[in-house]
Amino acid sequence: MMTWTDALSVNIKEIDDQHKKLVNMVNQLHAAMLKGEGKTVVGPILAELTANTVYHFSIEEGYMNKYS
Repeated sequence: MMTWTDALSVNIKEIDDQHKKLVNMVNQLHAAMLKGEGKTVVGPILAELTANTVYHFSIEEGYMNKYS
């Protein structure tokens, strides 16, 4: 399991919230695997991860362009 700590923070609420969601998805997959249900949830979690990754990186790129 992965625990969110302030050490992982980039101090930008929007980005931190997205990173927290990623941590949550990793933990959901881990918990399902421990219960022997990994095959059931891996597809939906990867689909959500893919969608979130596209969105997340577009937000990060926006910040990088805005603040050089």
